[in-house]
Amino acid sequence: MTEFKSRYRVDEVPWYWWLPLQVYGWSIGALVFLYSALVSATSRISYSGYALEPDNNYIYCFWHQQVFAFNCLTPRYQRLSFFVHPLWYMKPTHVCAWLKGARHTVLGSSGNRGREAAQRLVNYLKEGDSTFFTPDGPYGPLRSVQKGALHISEQSGVPLVGINIRPTHFFSLNGWDRKQLPLPFSTIIVEVAIPFVPELENFDDAAERLAGAMDGSGD
Repeated sequence: MTEFKSRYRVDEVPWYWWLPLQVYGWSIGALVFLYSALVSATSRISYSGYALEPDNNYIYCFWHQQVFAFNCLTPRYQRLSFFVHPLWYMKPTHVCAWLKGARHTVLGSSGNRGREAAQRLVNYLKEGDSTFFTPDGPYGPLRSVQKGALHISEQSGVPLVGINIRPTHFFSLNGWDRKQLPLPFSTIIVEVAIPFVPELENFDDAAERLAGAMDGSGD
């Protein structure tokens, strides 16, 4: 099963897998989109910490556990480019991002044209787009910062924003990260840290600062 999952990129499946991939991706992706819209419409979103400038662009960072909660914060993305794992089973994520208004979907990861994709994302950020990262994704270790987001921020000049997202009512999914699926009529608490652009020579300190911010214990 693992070998099959890693065999095809979402944009390079054989012709005989194209239709099943579309059915799979659009059915699940649309369901996730509708569910996130329901949670967004029925929940109270409470922000604290740094007040982000609405006209500025940012690189939002949060733990992989909170990816569904982030998806529920707004019904639509605002000028956001989406950096995502390119393998075929991620198709529902790509569909949901498109339905939420992502301007660009950038396909890439380590070993899957990651450097080329990262440069494309840097260019979109320089044009004024925002993006988001889960620095312990896609496979962990849990709550351990990998430095891809730091490199993207340093190269683009767009600041990192560590956020901690805590729904009051949620269902925990199985998996290494125990993803939290917020329930309708919840309160979703969002703690926003001060944005910063890391310096290449101080990446270790920057990673520690970002981890603290995503834990809700940073500045």
